[in-house]
Amino acid sequence: MGTVYCTAWVRSHRSVKVTRQSKLKITNALLALRLRDGVYSLFLEARARLRCNRAAFANPRIIAQCCIQLARSIPAVRVHRVSHAIVLLLIIVKPKLFLMLISAPFHTSPAHFRLPHCTRRPSAPVTRRACLMTSATPAPPPAHANHVDANSASTRWHPHRDETGAPGSGPGNDWIGGEVQHLLKARDFRPEGAKFAHAPRVLVLHGTLREKGYSKALAYECARILDLLGMDVRCFDPHDLPVRDPVISDHPKVVELRTLVDWSEAHVWCASELHGNLCSVFKNQIDWIPLNTGSVRPTQGKAVAVLQVNGGSQSFNVVNTLRLLARWMRMTCVVNQSSVAKAWTEFDDDGRMKPSSYRERVVDVMEEFVRTVRINREYAHVLTDRYSERKEKAEKGRLLTQAEKVAEEAANAKRS
Repeated sequence: MGTVYCTAWVRSHRSVKVTRQSKLKITNALLALRLRDGVYSLFLEARARLRCNRAAFANPRIIAQCCIQLARSIPAVRVHRVSHAIVLLLIIVKPKLFLMLISAPFHTSPAHFRLPHCTRRPSAPVTRRACLMTSATPAPPPAHANHVDANSASTRWHPHRDETGAPGSGPGNDWIGGEVQHLLKARDFRPEGAKFAHAPRVLVLHGTLREKGYSKALAYECARILDLLGMDVRCFDPHDLPVRDPVISDHPKVVELRTLVDWSEAHVWCASELHGNLCSVFKNQIDWIPLNTGSVRPTQGKAVAVLQVNGGSQSFNVVNTLRLLARWMRMTCVVNQSSVAKAWTEFDDDGRMKPSSYRERVVDVMEEFVRTVRINREYAHVLTDRYSERKEKAEKGRLLTQAEKVAEEAANAKRS
């Protein structure tokens, strides 16, 4: 991404002479520092931390210190001596170019890259509080953010596959490939008179931020099974998803999650149990999924399968909560479910399930899920055809949003 961004910017400024080696230095510096949206505001914050005035900030060495301070202030970012040297060298050799590059707004994909209109600093003084507020606000998503790029999907949304990217592939013991022969009926199942010819689109959600979390391992195993059963599977990574706050609903991760929800026709939910119930990482993803967007309900009529992992003895608290959430979101929940007890004993070092009755139950759930999805998507429009909504459409011409209904009720109250 950094290479594309830098190349796009450099090509747009023909007056600036940049060698290929300089482009590489710029790219390495940007990738090392992982500069995000609102970069200039973050630099002001770094300058405030170093207590530098505007005159001192023009010094390349001061700017380099701000770069290092900024990188250290971003969580989970490590700055090495090599990165220090690259930043220092880049700033000393091309200070103006570096300042213009860090002032450019960055978006979620190269197609959305916008050139900087200017590189001047704001005329009004910027306080420390204003810097923090500005740096925490992500750039608005592009107008066509709901479009799902198939090329990026092959890497970003298929983390369960190995480096070949083949459906159903994964690290370690490929036990799923040997079980497909027993699942041919489910793979080839089509309801009578089926109108949908494309592969069912399935979104897989898990509830862990750990690199080797067990709910993630279970979710990936489900995704591999569904791959070989003919599903179009995509997994969402909850990393960097902020805590639910309507003010930042245009955050890139929120936009990504909601776009995947709109894209999907069914869900697979794999969550872990914490303190006897659902963990916050998974619940936060559900909280970001709106019950309605205007008059559109993004989850209504979609099928969902629920599974959980336990650190101790088997429990069904989480799957029961997930069913409650699914019902509230007007989703069709698969009858079968899976609860893996003592998950730390059921997965190997590669994150693959060991032979057991728990693994067989997971296959059972996915087999039933595939059939349910294919049937449900054919008749979802019939099952969700409601009298109250038909009446509202006949009277108003469309479904009203909740805000419009409240405003209408207030207006009627005033008249009466």
